[in-house]
Amino acid sequence: MVKPIDSVIRDRAAELLSIEGVVGVFEGKLEDGRVCIRVAVATRSSELDARLPLEIEGYPVTVVETGPVGPLH
Repeated sequence: MVKPIDSVIRDRAAELLSIEGVVGVFEGKLEDGRVCIRVAVATRSSELDARLPLEIEGYPVTVVETGPVGPLH
């Protein structure tokens, strides 16, 4: 049985966020409507992509470049 995606994200977010350059982890949807885990990164690079999994517990992982994330003023 596949765990709900929100449980997978909750269980694995700290691990993903510990990777330098990762600024967020959230649920998304692929173009075909399947749910996925989106990993937000400040600046995308081939080195960072190589450190991220292609899937986690059966859910595809996609990378989104957001730029730096900081507090709102």
